[in-house]
Amino acid sequence: MKAHGHVYYTFDKSYTTTVALPFPLITNEKTLAGAMVSGLALKLPDQTNTAILQRIEEKIFIFLRGAFQVDLAKFDLISEIERLSSTVGSLVKKVDQTK
Repeated sequence: MKAHGHVYYTFDKSYTTTVALPFPLITNEKTLAGAMVSGLALKLPDQTNTAILQRIEEKIFIFLRGAFQVDLAKFDLISEIERLSSTVGSLVKKVDQTK
């Protein structure tokens, strides 16, 4: 059976994104002039997972999605969440509080 797993993380102001967010949207579309990009959907290299990284004010959100084959008799939810979550460390880092 094919299944899809979704994991959602939130981080407070003691973390920051490894990609500078938000940033100005560069576009010729007049209705979007002045818009800010607060998040990115990422297809990570060598992975089938997709990750959405978003920063709104001082909150950071990470949404991860993966697809995998499931044998329900042997399914281990914790292992699948750990596998999906292995990319979190590349998207956020702890803020240096000594500055």
